[in-house]
Amino acid sequence: MFVHKDHQNEGICDALEALATKRVITQASITAKPFFAHRGYRCIQKQIVYVRGVAMENYWMEKIIL
Repeated sequence: MFVHKDHQNEGICDALEALATKRVITQASITAKPFFAHRGYRCIQKQIVYVRGVAMENYWMEKIIL
C-alpha cells in the first residue's frame, strides 16, 4: 500500500483491508513499518532492495483478517 501524502488519514487503508477476505500483504519501508505494526501487521520477511545502487531495507508484512 502506498498512500500519497495529500491523501493520508482518509481511511484508505481501512477501505482496502475491508475488501480482504483472509489476509493483506504489503511491503513496508523502514519508516512505514511502525505504522503497519500499529495496525496489526506482522513482519514476515526483511529484505534489502537496491535503488540506483543504494541498498535500502524494507519488509514484507501481513495482517490476518478474521
